Amino acid sequence: MTLCEGNMIQSEDLQLHPREAAQSDHLSADIPLEPFLGNVEKETIISALGKTRHNKTAAARLLGISFGALRYRMKKLGLE
Repeated sequence: MTLCEGNMIQSEDLQLHPREAAQSDHLSADIPLEPFLGNVEKETIISALGKTRHNKTAAARLLGISFGALRYRMKKLGLE
């Protein structure tokens, strides 16, 4: 955030190598930080659930969070 000159973080602000920036679809989107992080969190949870065949306990363990925290985040993100 301290490298950003406005209220939106751009890929240039992150000072990534060109190859890394080109590989990330998220960095090219001009969306505010909160929705961006929500999307990243949602995709991460969906990925963990897929890897664990939708076993929430195993997904929480994979993510390094408690089962309750996973349930709270899923509800917050509309993933129930």
